Amino acid sequence: MTRSLSFVRTAKGPAPFSNSRQWRLLFGGSSILQSGLGLAVTCFLWFASPLSADDNIVDEKSEGKSQRQTDLQATSKRDYRQPVGLALLHQDRFIAVAHQKSGDVQLWDLSNKTQSSRCTLFPGLSAIEALNDEWFVVTNPLRAELYLLHSKDGAVQLVETLTTSHSPSRIEWNSATSQLLVACLWSRRIDTFRFDPPKEQSNGHLVKTGTKDLSIAPGILKTLPKELTNGRELLLVADAFGSSLQLIDIRSGEMVVSHPFLGHAICGVCVDGNEVGLTYAAINDFAETTENDIHWGVLLGNDYRTISIEALLHKKGEAIYQEGKFQPIGVPGNGAAELTSMRTTRNGKILATAGGTDQLAIGDRAKKRFRFVPVGRYPVSSVIAESTELAYVANKFDDSISIVDLKQAKLIDTIWMGPLRELDEAEKGELLFHDAALSHDRWMTCASCHVGGHTNGLLTDNLGDRTFGAPKRVISLLGNGNTQPYTWLGIDPDLHAQIRRSVDKTMQSYRKLDPEEVAQIAAYCQSLPAPPSVASARGTGNVDQIEKGRKIFARENCADCHLPPTYTTPETYDVGIHDEKGAKRFNPPSLLGVSQRGPNYFHDNRAEGLHGVLVDHRHRLERPLTDEDRQALLAFLESL
Repeated sequence: MTRSLSFVRTAKGPAPFSNSRQWRLLFGGSSILQSGLGLAVTCFLWFASPLSADDNIVDEKSEGKSQRQTDLQATSKRDYRQPVGLALLHQDRFIAVAHQKSGDVQLWDLSNKTQSSRCTLFPGLSAIEALNDEWFVVTNPLRAELYLLHSKDGAVQLVETLTTSHSPSRIEWNSATSQLLVACLWSRRIDTFRFDPPKEQSNGHLVKTGTKDLSIAPGILKTLPKELTNGRELLLVADAFGSSLQLIDIRSGEMVVSHPFLGHAICGVCVDGNEVGLTYAAINDFAETTENDIHWGVLLGNDYRTISIEALLHKKGEAIYQEGKFQPIGVPGNGAAELTSMRTTRNGKILATAGGTDQLAIGDRAKKRFRFVPVGRYPVSSVIAESTELAYVANKFDDSISIVDLKQAKLIDTIWMGPLRELDEAEKGELLFHDAALSHDRWMTCASCHVGGHTNGLLTDNLGDRTFGAPKRVISLLGNGNTQPYTWLGIDPDLHAQIRRSVDKTMQSYRKLDPEEVAQIAAYCQSLPAPPSVASARGTGNVDQIEKGRKIFARENCADCHLPPTYTTPETYDVGIHDEKGAKRFNPPSLLGVSQRGPNYFHDNRAEGLHGVLVDHRHRLERPLTDEDRQALLAFLESL
C-alpha cells in the first residue's frame, strides 16, 4: 500500500525571514516535524560586488577575548550567507563551512556547536574539499580563484590564492596521487594541481600542473580506480547541465569515450564496487505535462543508477545499462525534486540531498527504497562522519547545518550560522524558482529543466505552444529576462505570463501564484546574466576573425531576426522548418551565450552544432557561404 505524504506549513526560524516554514511529514500516521526551507544551487549565479583588496583576507585567529568577541559579533550580525560546502577536519571534531553569498569560511567546533574562527574571502564561493585533517581548498567561480586554507588550534587561515580557468565550480581530490582536479564550468576546462604537504620550515602549497579542454561544461568529477581501468588514470566527467558522460585520460587530456546519458542535472557520482553510481533527473520527451504523467513519475524522475565501469569503457548506447542497478528516489506523493548532491557511506548507505523538497534521502545499496529526513531550506551538500554515523547537511537558503543520525534516519540537531536579514525581491524569487511545492507531488522545480537557470538541452511536451504532440527544447533563462515574447512560438507576451503558465500547465501546481510571487520569480529570472562564450571564457577569441564575422552577420541580414544588443526580436518568422503540429513561425531565441547551448540547436534539436545550422540547414541564408566566411561567422557567433 502506498503511504500518504502531506505537507503542512507552519512558521518558525532563527531570525526574521518572510518565507520561513516547517514541514510536517506524515508517513502512514507517524509524524516527523522539523524545520525546512529549500532552494536551488548554482554557484555562478550570485554576482555580488567584490571586496576591495584591503578587505580581501580576514584571518581571525583566536588569540584572546577581543578576537573571540569579533567572531561572535560576526555570527550574530544579520546576513544572508548561503552555506554551500562542508569539510570535516581534525578527526571530525571541526567542520569548515564555505558561504557563497557572504564569501567567508567559518570553522565550527562540533563538540559545543560554536564558531571557532572565520576567514573572509570574496563572495561567490562554491566548492570546498578537505585534503587531509588540517588542509582544505575552496573555489570561487566569480573570481576564477582557488584558495588553500589551513586549520589549526581552532583557527582557520588563508595560505595561498591561485588563479584558475574561468568559473571553477567543482573539485575532485585524489589523495593517492595528491592530485586536485577542478572543473571550470563556462571555460569547459579541467585544471589540475598538485598539493605539496607542509615540511619542517615551510607551509603546504599547491602547484598548477595543467589545463585540459573539454567539449562539455564539466560538472561532477570522479577519478576511477586504476585496478578497474587497466592501470589508466581515468576521470569520469558529468555534464553540468545536460545528458553526457565522458571518460578523460588524466595524463594526456584525451577523451577516451563519450556516452549520451539517460538523465540530466547529474549531481552526484560515486564508485560502488566495480560500478559507478549516479544521482540525476530523467525527463521523458514522449510524456506530457499532465497530472497523471507527473504523478506516476512518467514525465520526470529523480533517481539513482549504477553503471559498470567495464561497460563504460567497452559498450555503447543502451548496452551500458544492462548490468547496472536502478533505484528511484522520488515516488508518487513525494517526487524528491531537484537532487543537489550525493554521498555514500562505507556500509552501503546512499545519501542524496533533495533541494526542492528540503529533505535528505537515505537509501541502501541492497534495498530499492529511500527514507526521507526533513532538513533545512534547500540542502545542497553533505559530509559524513563515519565514526559517529552522523551526516552534516548544508542548507543554502536558511543559513543552517542539519545534523542527521544515519542509524535512526533522524534529524537530531541544527547549527544556525547566524540570523538572516530580509531578502530582496530577486532572492525571494529564487526561493520560489527552486520550490517543489509549486509542482504536483513535488516532482519538479523550475530548475529541474532550467538547471542552474540554464537549459538541460532536452525536449519537453509542456503546452508551451498550447498543444501536446510537438515537444520542444528547453530554453535557457540566462540573459533572457527581457527578451519577450516567450516560448518558441512567441505566445506568452511577457515574463509574468510565461511564469504563470509554466507553474499552472507544466508543473501542474496545486495552487495559483499570487501577483507578488510572480513578480518575485520574474525579478530572479531578470537577474540572471548571460554566460560568457566558450572562447571568451578561455581567452582564445581571434579579434580580427570575430570582427570579420560581425560584418558577415550584418551583410547576410542576420540582424533582421537577431538584432543587437539582445540578438533577438519580438516577432515570429518562417525559417523553413515546422514542428509536428505544422507550426512554421518561430520567435528567434537570443544568441547571447549561444556557444554554451550546444551541441544541438533549433526547437527540436535537429541541427548538430552551429556548423549544422549554417551548413546543413542554411538557416535563412540566401546563398551558401564560402568556407572562409563560414569560419568567420562561426567565430563571431561563438564570441557572443
